Amino acid sequence: MSDQRLYKAYEVALVCAAQDGLEPGEILSVADSVMSVPILTQMSQQFFAEDDEIDLMESIGLLPELLGKMEEFEIMQMDDDYISDAASIIGESPAIQNICLAMCILFSASDGELSGAEGNAIQVVAENLPAADIDMAQTLVQKILELSQEFLDGDGE
Repeated sequence: MSDQRLYKAYEVALVCAAQDGLEPGEILSVADSVMSVPILTQMSQQFFAEDDEIDLMESIGLLPELLGKMEEFEIMQMDDDYISDAASIIGESPAIQNICLAMCILFSASDGELSGAEGNAIQVVAENLPAADIDMAQTLVQKILELSQEFLDGDGE
């Protein structure tokens, strides 16, 4: 699998979260939770019986490049033009689409609240990724949070 689909899914989620600006604490929270996303993507692909292989290390390696573009994401607008282009790169994979929507929710709520601008951006994403389901995305958010906490707890021992 090309890393472009997952890269674009990460980007979409970060653009959603940046709709009301990004605080340093939000960026740290995103970095903490993103480590579990590739693992969950693989699990999601098994659930949806997809054959694509995602290289775990390659997926995690996308993070530094994305975090380097945070200021750029703050000036991007989540609109139909942006998401249409992003959706064409993300593709039709239900696993990737649901992970993308889950990351949008997770990253946008990482500061403890979901602003109106972030909520609107998530809605645009949900409407333009036809294989994404809000209930599935919320389940994935919970799993990401659980995996992230396990990862953090394991490092603290």
